[in-house]
Amino acid sequence: MALAAGETREIAIGPKDAPPSAVASPRLWWPAQYGEPVLHDLELELAVAGVVSDQAQAKFGIREFTAELTKSGLLYKVNGRKILVRGAGWTSEMMLRATRRSGSSRRWPT
Repeated sequence: MALAAGETREIAIGPKDAPPSAVASPRLWWPAQYGEPVLHDLELELAVAGVVSDQAQAKFGIREFTAELTKSGLLYKVNGRKILVRGAGWTSEMMLRATRRSGSSRRWPT
């Protein structure tokens, strides 16, 4: 990918683009009282003609979060384990758009 001087562009790089980006034996991030919130270190370098032109570091956690609508309400899971959401439950307004009355194609429990 080529960029002009001063040009900014967002790109996504995954394991297929940079095979070393796959995390071998990752430790999972867990919410409070369910385990350790493990964070991994990420170091990136961009090079032009073999000379490093930019570097960045970041910490990130690896987890799977799911929410499912059941007959008794929303069921949240982190890494496949049921969790109790405490305090105020914030969610993207996108999840509130679909209702039985709106005629959405979303599947609802019967």
